[in-house]
Amino acid sequence: MSILGLGFLYFVPDDNQGMFVFFSFVWKFLCGVGAGINSTASFAIIATHYKDQREKTIGMMEAFSGIGLLIGPIFGGIMHQIGGYLLPFLATCKNLIFASLTTFSLALTYFLLYPMIAFTLNKINQLERDKVN
Repeated sequence: MSILGLGFLYFVPDDNQGMFVFFSFVWKFLCGVGAGINSTASFAIIATHYKDQREKTIGMMEAFSGIGLLIGPIFGGIMHQIGGYLLPFLATCKNLIFASLTTFSLALTYFLLYPMIAFTLNKINQLERDKVN
């Protein structure tokens, strides 16, 4: 949401620079909070799931973050040339919304459908055992 807020700075009137600067700091602060939360969660997941290859995995995560920081401004500049100030922010928000919906659907599948499938398979196994006996 903070990325979308930065995009909406486009609509701040030109004569009100104080409001532009204030909201720029607010949105960048929120971007930093989100990045800190994401980084902490990523390191916790790596430490939990990759105990034997933790250093290698953290190195790969940092390398790909660095590549993204190098390549991102190039794509942002290209999108700015094509669609103006708002296009990079709207494209990022579209991708974040898609990623959020994908994550939600995967969680829904895991927590709701998996128990139902396991229950159904258990019932089928019980019926097959009853037929044999």
